[in-house]
Amino acid sequence: MKTLVIDEKYRGLRKDEYGQFLFQGNIECDGAIEINLDSWLIVSGSIWAGRGIKASGGIKAGWGIEAGGGIEAGEDIEAGWGIKAGEDIGAGWDIKAGWGIEAGEGIGAGGDIEAGLTIKCKQKLSSKCRIFAGVFTQKKTLPEEQVIECAEIDGVIGFGILKKIEA
Repeated sequence: MKTLVIDEKYRGLRKDEYGQFLFQGNIECDGAIEINLDSWLIVSGSIWAGRGIKASGGIKAGWGIEAGGGIEAGEDIEAGWGIKAGEDIGAGWDIKAGWGIEAGEGIGAGGDIEAGLTIKCKQKLSSKCRIFAGVFTQKKTLPEEQVIECAEIDGVIGFGILKKIEA
């Protein structure tokens, strides 16, 4: 499978006045996606990769971000809907999703981890700052929507209900 490389020459990409790279629509690839930009990639739709997604800067999608492998960014990972990876999710700064965050392995962030609904991973959940689950602003969340599910945790829970699982 091929790797989709997104750099400054990627068709349809434009740079805004803040130096961020904008793309209208969805970015999809059966293989991996490698984002080689010196700033954020902001996609109006979703980002989907059959394998992993790796970015030197931040990644933001208006809808969801999903990868069959891992998702890694040097800065933030943000999605209006959910973030889902078959392997690890890792960000140099924050990880934020309007809905849920789910990883087949671990989740790690240099800043906060925030989800409107649940946060689930099968291994270690790690945040250098705080972890928030169930902070959806469109409605009052139920206790089952505030779950932080992981085998091990390293970080402070700002909001959410911890549910430890076997690794």
